[in-house]
Amino acid sequence: MRAALGLLPDAQLEAIDLAYCGGYSQTELAERLGVPLGTIKSRMFAGLARLHELLDETAEGSWSPEFTS
Repeated sequence: MRAALGLLPDAQLEAIDLAYCGGYSQTELAERLGVPLGTIKSRMFAGLARLHELLDETAEGSWSPEFTS
């Protein structure tokens, strides 16, 4: 999961991290980051879709992340 998250663009990662780890709503994120609500929604949608793709590829064995501690 960490390796897949590391492949996301910074803006998508920031939105997902603050929403899921920080507990912020999308409206709160928009205010906090100074961007329109639609931008936050787009970043989260695109980021989660990409994570889904990457994790599916991992499950199918076609992508092999390198983990570092």
